Amino acid sequence: MPNRDPQPQATSTTNATKDVGLIVIGDADDAQLVAVLQRIPEAFRRRVLTIVASRVDTVGVAGLPALAAIHVDEDAAYGAVLKAAYRACLDAGCTVAVTLHAAGEYPPEVLQEMLRPIDEGRADAVFGTRNVELLAAVEGGMPVYKFLGNRVLSTLENLLVRTPLSELHSGYRAITANALRAIPFEKNTDAWHFDTQVILQLHAAQLRLAEVPIGTYSSDEIGVLNGLKYAAEVARSVADYKLHEVGLKSSSAWEVRAQYAPKRSSYSSHARLLELIAGRNLRVLDVGSGYGELAAAIQAAGHTVTAMDMYEPRVPVAEFIRADFSVDIPLASDRVFDIIVLADVLEHLPDPGKTIGQLLQHLADDGAMLVSLPNAVHWSVRAHVAAGRFEYTNRGILDRGHLRFFTTKSARRLFRDAGLDVVRHVTTPVPWENVSRRHAGSAAFRALELVDVGLGKVRPNLFAYQHVFRLRRQTAR
Repeated sequence: MPNRDPQPQATSTTNATKDVGLIVIGDADDAQLVAVLQRIPEAFRRRVLTIVASRVDTVGVAGLPALAAIHVDEDAAYGAVLKAAYRACLDAGCTVAVTLHAAGEYPPEVLQEMLRPIDEGRADAVFGTRNVELLAAVEGGMPVYKFLGNRVLSTLENLLVRTPLSELHSGYRAITANALRAIPFEKNTDAWHFDTQVILQLHAAQLRLAEVPIGTYSSDEIGVLNGLKYAAEVARSVADYKLHEVGLKSSSAWEVRAQYAPKRSSYSSHARLLELIAGRNLRVLDVGSGYGELAAAIQAAGHTVTAMDMYEPRVPVAEFIRADFSVDIPLASDRVFDIIVLADVLEHLPDPGKTIGQLLQHLADDGAMLVSLPNAVHWSVRAHVAAGRFEYTNRGILDRGHLRFFTTKSARRLFRDAGLDVVRHVTTPVPWENVSRRHAGSAAFRALELVDVGLGKVRPNLFAYQHVFRLRRQTAR
């Protein structure tokens, strides 16, 4: 039962006038700044609602609406300036915020092109990419060390975080206000790698990212030594994000939107549950249906599905019942189902025994209840405890929404006390596909998964990531 708290949905801006917040950032003398601002296309100028800049008088000289300008501290760190600037754009009612570097690192002439994917409803954030060859980059003014560092970092990041971006270190970007509201950007660093953290948050929020090619002039804002520090901080942020994503670490910066990725592995709990549904044209009650991925798979197998949750699933089902089933099961007394599914649900409930008892009243005499539960004594949890940590995470065994924790023994005791016998018990491996979805189908990942499956059979309490049970009513003894 994934967390389904309503979140602001990112939408595109309209092509109305006065909707853009222009953020002018970076060091430049007055003459250089004016020269850059005067290159802004007229069509873009007409859309500027407010300007966030360190020197508002210079902005006025450049022919932009100085009276609408908001001052930010030019001596503050890069990330701190952008936090204040994004907040100022949101407070001013802008529908999109665009960053432009004062020193001319990025061409103002393409500002209107940067807005096009947003205006056409194709993107929630757009990045200007300098994806060019080395010779062109050097001719454009980008130092060789900076070009190579950019390429290496972007390549490594995309190996771990699969994004549609060829360059992840461009400061030239347009982000919709709704996208900014959907991410906790104010929890990010005040340093240079703020921009990287924003991309990771947008990616985690499943927002649409697009690129617009730009020329390659580069000021030397980050020197060689600072560049090494920047690279280390970027690598640390990406590693921190991945650990949070797979549920091995908790970090407030990545608490973006509760995600519930479809489980595609043939050894996942969803696949295991489908294996345990024996029969044809069965009446199935999916309790805690979430986004509906499992319900859709059950329907595709030819069964009739009734979904029950607080939020409607994304897929159409024969029947949907909106309910807080942790409190009560709103079913007529004569409603009976052949299969009742509780996929990753019981651990979220204050009294799982009570819920099972209520559902048992609606299970056919020869029916089955299917349950999947995380293994509270998996080796990863034991490692955390051995290291003196017990931190809730964004998902996984220590998901912050879990109220109950089960071992094989305690799960079987719960079922026995509720009047159920275990007919079959299978296990699942670690969801390795979440570590890198790009490589999930590779031979190496497949081998790793098979080894984990084998270990789970030998020592389920230690190596099983989840336990999956098929249950039936207790027979007279």
